[in-house]
Amino acid sequence: MAVVVKPWCFMMTKARKITVAIVALDKQQASEVAAKTYQSNNLELIFQCQDISAVESFLMQHRAPEVLIMCNQLSTRVLDSVKLIKQDSPKTEVLMLCGHISTPVLIKALDAGINGFVLAHHCNMVLEQSIIELIHGGSPLSPKIARQLVGQLQLNHKPQCSPELTHREQQVVNALIGGLSYKQVAAKLNIALETVRHHVKNIYGKYDVHSKSQLIASVVQPPALKR
Repeated sequence: MAVVVKPWCFMMTKARKITVAIVALDKQQASEVAAKTYQSNNLELIFQCQDISAVESFLMQHRAPEVLIMCNQLSTRVLDSVKLIKQDSPKTEVLMLCGHISTPVLIKALDAGINGFVLAHHCNMVLEQSIIELIHGGSPLSPKIARQLVGQLQLNHKPQCSPELTHREQQVVNALIGGLSYKQVAAKLNIALETVRHHVKNIYGKYDVHSKSQLIASVVQPPALKR
């Protein structure tokens, strides 16, 4: 059942909150995630449902949430729905709360447009931080999932098959894969934020991609999974 949360519930504060929607098949998990949003001074829950298809219907009549939190299994149908949602609402960030996830499914999820992955049992500790990181251009990844991506990159990286990147562009790519925001990349590499954006624009052009998730998928995706 889908629930649209009325905005008057959040008019007690003048601070602008990050609007979020939750898709969770498990009712207990849905309640726990919703409770975290209600407890936060930075988050505003505007929609909650059990099936991702309800999100598509919601977007036809309402403003898109800034962050979509997903707790569902990553089936082909779910990933296809994510692609449609991202096409209709490209500014909506998608955060996946998951248990174990295989590397091939992880890569397909990135390609579909999911922007961050947090292990479900870490949710209570890092949910709000992860959402804020998404809004500021980061890609939150639980350490175990980041390690999977790094391992896949090391396994499948073949310089002769990859676009030719400058040393600095490669540093930027590595930082983005590590989940850093543009601002964090600038601080890490001791360069200006605009310089980071310039490098990212060039990198996107070389890989023929249009988003950070597509870039990560292109860098780490095994050839057998590319279509």
